Amino acid sequence: MKTKTVFVCEQCGTEYKSAGNALMCEAEHLGITLEEYQKYLELLRIEKDCGINVSIAKNEHTERLFDEAVYAVIRFKKEHNITDNR
Repeated sequence: MKTKTVFVCEQCGTEYKSAGNALMCEAEHLGITLEEYQKYLELLRIEKDCGINVSIAKNEHTERLFDEAVYAVIRFKKEHNITDNR
């Protein structure tokens, strides 16, 4: 038996054999380059991690880091005219 991995664009559902092609398709839907999309995904990951930290240890420091992460995502979306609801 063989195992096959398929990568799917989250925007349109197109299937690809490589993750790079799926990421490129997603970036094109947002109107940004692949490098910018990877930066966007990193900002979303940081935002999520900071939110988890606030739920574990809620204090001024963790709340400030979370706020900064949220604002970084908002700034990036405004700069690149991204209107998705992530």
